[in-house]
Amino acid sequence: LMPRMDGFQLCRSVKADKNLRHIPFIVYTATYTSPQDEAYALKLGAERFILKPAEPEEFLTVVRTVVREAEESIPTAGAGASSLGEEESLRLYSERLAERLQFKIEQAQEEIEARRRTEHKLRESERRLKAAQCLAGVGDFTWDVARNKITWSDALFDILGYPKGIHISFEWINNKVHHPEDLPRIKRWLDDALASGSEYLPAFEYRLLRSDGEYIHVHTVGEIRRDEHGNATVFATIQDITSRKKAEISLRESEQLFRSIYEHSGMGLTRVSLDFRIEHANQAYCDMLGYTPDEIVGMHLKDITRPEILEENLERQRQLGRGEIDHFRLEKGFIHKDGHTVYGILDANLIRDREGKPEYFLGGVV
Repeated sequence: LMPRMDGFQLCRSVKADKNLRHIPFIVYTATYTSPQDEAYALKLGAERFILKPAEPEEFLTVVRTVVREAEESIPTAGAGASSLGEEESLRLYSERLAERLQFKIEQAQEEIEARRRTEHKLRESERRLKAAQCLAGVGDFTWDVARNKITWSDALFDILGYPKGIHISFEWINNKVHHPEDLPRIKRWLDDALASGSEYLPAFEYRLLRSDGEYIHVHTVGEIRRDEHGNATVFATIQDITSRKKAEISLRESEQLFRSIYEHSGMGLTRVSLDFRIEHANQAYCDMLGYTPDEIVGMHLKDITRPEILEENLERQRQLGRGEIDHFRLEKGFIHKDGHTVYGILDANLIRDREGKPEYFLGGVV
C-alpha cells in the first residue's frame, strides 16, 4: 500500500485478479476528488466512490448496501473486473496522477508567493515603524552601565506587559526577561559593543519573556554615549518582530515543502531559464532522458525536443513568458541521450519573482 501503491493501483490489482475481483471495493478519498477521478475508479471496477469527509451514518449505509449487493450478487456500476485495457488504464492513471501533482506544485508555489508577499509587507511595515519610534521614542530603554540603572519607556512596559514603576536592574532582566538560550549571545553583544569604543549599538535580534509567559522576538538597535570619564550610557529602541519571524518560519516551511515535492516527485520536473536552457532537473526528469544532473544542466530545449514539435514548444514558452497564457499542456517527443524518442505530457508554468517579473519556467512531465 502507500507509498508504494495508491487506491487506484490497489483497485486495479484486485479487479484484475479473478480470485479477488468478487470482493466489493469502495474508494474513500480526499486526494482524488474530481468527476474524472470518480469515473476512472468505477471503470477500474470499484463499486462506489466516496469523498472524505463523509458523515459516519451515511458512510456505513453505503458500506452495508455494497455488502448486501455483493451477497445478493446484484450488479453495480463498476462491479467485477475492470472495463479498461492495460494501455487505457495506464493512460488514465497517468492523467489522474499528473493532474494531482500539478495541483500540489501550483498550491506550493502559490503558498510560497503569498508568504513572500507577506514578508515584503512586514519589512515595509518594520521600516515605517522604526521611523515612528525614532520620532516618538516608542519602545525604548536607557541603561546607565556604571550605575546599573535601567529605565524603560511606558511603551516598552506595555510591550512586555509588566507593571509600570517596578524596579528594574540588569540582573533582573537577565533572570526574568531575557530568554535563557539567548542570554550568552546577548551578553557577548553588549560586552563587545561597550568594549569597541563605538558610539553605536549594532542591530541585534533575540527573545524576551513577557509577564504572561509568552516569548516574543525583538529587534534592538541604539547608540552608546560616554561621559568625560568614559562611563557609558546605552540608549536603544526595541521592536516586536514576532509576526515577521513567524512569517519567515512559514515561508521556510513552504519552500521546504516545494523542494521536497520537486526533488522526490515521481513526475519529471525541471527549471528552465527564460532563454530555454535547463537550470535544474529532478532525478525523475534525468532518468527519463538518460542524463546525469550535471550533464543536463545548461542544455537547450532544442537539444532534448523532437524537431517536429520544437517550434510549437518554444512558441508556447514565449507566449507564457510574455504573459499571454497562464500555463500550457503539450504532448511531445523528447530525445533520449542514446537517441531514441521518449513521449510524455508536458505541463509548463511561469514562475515570477517578488516584483512580479518573469523569473523562470517550471515544467513537469509524465
